[in-house]
Amino acid sequence: MFSANDADGWGLRPSEAIREPDSGRPWAFHHSPFRAPPCPGTESMAPFDQFHLGARSYHRAMDSYVPFLTRRFDLALQFASGLHHHQARKGGTIPYIAHLMSVCAFVLEAGGDEDQAIAALLHDAMEDQGGLPTLATIRHMFGDRVANAVDSCSDSTATDPTEKPPWRKRKVKYLEHLQSADKDALIVSAADKLHNARAVLSDYRKLGDQLWLRFNAPKEDQLWFYGEMVKTLQKTAAPKTLVDELESVVNELKGAEDEQKQTPELPDHMIGDFYLNKEQRARLRSSNSLEGAEYPKDGNEESNRSEAECRLPVCPPPKGSR
Repeated sequence: MFSANDADGWGLRPSEAIREPDSGRPWAFHHSPFRAPPCPGTESMAPFDQFHLGARSYHRAMDSYVPFLTRRFDLALQFASGLHHHQARKGGTIPYIAHLMSVCAFVLEAGGDEDQAIAALLHDAMEDQGGLPTLATIRHMFGDRVANAVDSCSDSTATDPTEKPPWRKRKVKYLEHLQSADKDALIVSAADKLHNARAVLSDYRKLGDQLWLRFNAPKEDQLWFYGEMVKTLQKTAAPKTLVDELESVVNELKGAEDEQKQTPELPDHMIGDFYLNKEQRARLRSSNSLEGAEYPKDGNEESNRSEAECRLPVCPPPKGSR
């Protein structure tokens, strides 16, 4: 039977002696993948003696592994998930933590360290989940550096998110602040706006102008802000990879908007006889099609005509034509 003394003779501690399930014999001796190569000059020795000397020659202490992301990061991820547990992305059902993890991934891929990654996970905590008291908790849990980055990435300190200052005023102040912000705030801010811009572009391709209804500011203001973000970040120490990608996404978003503007609309006289409400008329213009038109049933005898009666007006032929 393989004993502790045998393990010590092989250069192994008793806890390192891995035994076969049935025989109790050590795996290292009977299975060649675990056998140490023979030392020079021992080729003529018996296998046991070769292993004995080889194990002692190759047995040395391993350096301890220090992970790049520590338990502080694990705690920050759990804390962020708890803070935003009931929050979803605007206009959908995507959990808000998905945005925070995406921003954190951008920060790490751009070379950010653990404090910057934690700040990315918590960058909306003060703004959306409690204001200054939440910031004080972050400072107590994760230190001044993380808390200062979160503070710099927030455009409001209101405890109640519904009491934030006007949208345009907050964004102008935020752009001015970024010009003198430190690297921690810049990398998180660039990653945040990059993920937001990507999400907007993706949804715009699917929803068109209906997308902008989910935001507190109109389309023109949103496009203005993203354009100014690119210009501001280009003048700072923000990671170039993030800023260049943000510029590319914003340009693509503006290009998609310009393409939609060039799409011809149906004139009023083409849909005026349908007795449609304002929303239905706008839908017909945006789709450039009359398919799927609905006829409102609002109790008005004039508006409840049958589909057969709701025909497009027949335009007279141009003068001089046969």
